[in-house]
Amino acid sequence: MLVIAQAKQLTYSHRRSADPAIDSLIPSDAVIEVLANGFDWAEGPVWIEDGEYLLFSDIPPNRIYRWKEGEGHDVWLEPSVVWTLL
Repeated sequence: MLVIAQAKQLTYSHRRSADPAIDSLIPSDAVIEVLANGFDWAEGPVWIEDGEYLLFSDIPPNRIYRWKEGEGHDVWLEPSVVWTLL
C-alpha cells in the first residue's frame, strides 16, 4: 500500500480500517510505505502506466507532483489550477 501524507516514519506494519470492506482489498499483513511527506493537502494519486510514475496534487500551493521509484518526487506542473479543476 502506498501513502502520500504527513508521516513520522517511512513504513507502517499496522493499519486500522474505518470500513471492514477494505479488508477484502488490502491484506492485513500489508506494509504501508510512505512515498513522500510534507504536503499541505495531498490528493490523488493516479498511476501513469506508460511512464511508471504516480501523479498527485497538493492543493494549497497549486502543484502537481510526480513520484517515480528510485527518483522520489518532484514538481510536475505548477501552477496546476487548470488540471485540479478538471
